[in-house]
Amino acid sequence: MNTQLKDGILKSLDVHLSADGFQFQKRSQEWRKVATESEVFKIHLNFGKVIINPSVWYYSDRLAALWRDSGLVSSDSSPESAQFGQMLGALSGSVYDGDTRGISDLIYSDIKRLGLPYLERLSDFGEVVRLLQSTNAKDWPIFGRDRRAYSLLIMLAESGEIQQAFSLIPSLELGLQSAASVKPSFADFTRWFTHHYETNAAQPKR
Repeated sequence: MNTQLKDGILKSLDVHLSADGFQFQKRSQEWRKVATESEVFKIHLNFGKVIINPSVWYYSDRLAALWRDSGLVSSDSSPESAQFGQMLGALSGSVYDGDTRGISDLIYSDIKRLGLPYLERLSDFGEVVRLLQSTNAKDWPIFGRDRRAYSLLIMLAESGEIQQAFSLIPSLELGLQSAASVKPSFADFTRWFTHHYETNAAQPKR
């Protein structure tokens, strides 16, 4: 996609999103909004040759600390690699063709109608649990069966459902037996999980 068209789309979206409280980060082509002292809503745009792929993401300091401690993200990774989100097209069913007239308005309309309410859902740990419990991988706000399994256990525990989380460990382990390159290993993760939630009184977020 040529620079002039891309810049025009970014500027047009920025007019709308800045009015919604988001601040544009040019280098990363994303908008950020501080939802609370420890939570951030993000909207990112990825440009292909023709197709635009917007996505929405939720970040929490609490989850970032847990993901690092458990090994879900490495210590040298950006803390904000610990996040939940979804491609906007997966929420809307739309394809965002950069050559389409009024494409900026369509993207913003879908962000406003679907993306922002989805971010609010992700800030509710109980809602995240429901999404992660879905049998349809397209509903998961994270990519990969292993990361889904690990995140489900953490989110259940953080929601106060610690015993339910422990009861799921055998079935989740069985479901990951055919998964390649699982890092951390399920054994390492459950060892951390058991130590953390048996020796620490987890405080439910909500």
